[in-house]
Amino acid sequence: MYKLDLFERTPAEAGEVLQRYLGRTRVESGEMLEAARHEYRSQNRRLQARTAIPEAWRELVEKGDELLVELVASAVESKVGFRADEDDVAEFLISLGRPFAAQADAVRNIPSVPKPPVIAPPPLASSLRGGTLTLAGKQYSYKDAKNAMLIVLRELAKLDPSFLERCSQHPDAQGRTRRYLARRAEDLYPERPDLQGHHEILPGGWVVATNLNNVLKMTIIKLAAEVAGLQFGRDLIVNL
Repeated sequence: MYKLDLFERTPAEAGEVLQRYLGRTRVESGEMLEAARHEYRSQNRRLQARTAIPEAWRELVEKGDELLVELVASAVESKVGFRADEDDVAEFLISLGRPFAAQADAVRNIPSVPKPPVIAPPPLASSLRGGTLTLAGKQYSYKDAKNAMLIVLRELAKLDPSFLERCSQHPDAQGRTRRYLARRAEDLYPERPDLQGHHEILPGGWVVATNLNNVLKMTIIKLAAEVAGLQFGRDLIVNL
């Protein structure tokens, strides 16, 4: 419960600890046991939270968290006078997230286990380049990340009328202040009415935000695969 080093602690400190846990009246009343339980729970909660920090950071950067991207982009603007491209910021944050994934294993004191490679957005010079995605064995050409996201959402929505409704309820389908999938364009940018035109219509009257960095677009593609019961990287293959 508590390790007391009598050589390292002063007599006053050692006496306080011994009294707290071994004082006769506190033991007889049960007060000592309750204090010990409280300290154990407190230490255990702190350890669990500390262990989860690297993993929480990795999830934020891999999903292109809007607040992180906004903070970095604004800081760049204050230094050089113009705003950094959000895709460049998101890519940089992903590169920072990789060491933290290894650190999470170190904190847990377990050997590092190889993880699937993170699919990061390409450099800005090629971020507008199209490609080919594979969905359930069928190939589709796309011209950019936005087009790839729309193809996936529209094709899967054709197969299941409830698909977009279920996608909208996924925890990754919304940021801190807005939704990425909604019934109304107003719900996509509640604090930025000037951006309401940045959306596309989906089957069933749904709308999807398009003013997103490429990492967020990939996040939406991945959650779409999950909701549809597909394995990303096998049933749905997209490289942005």
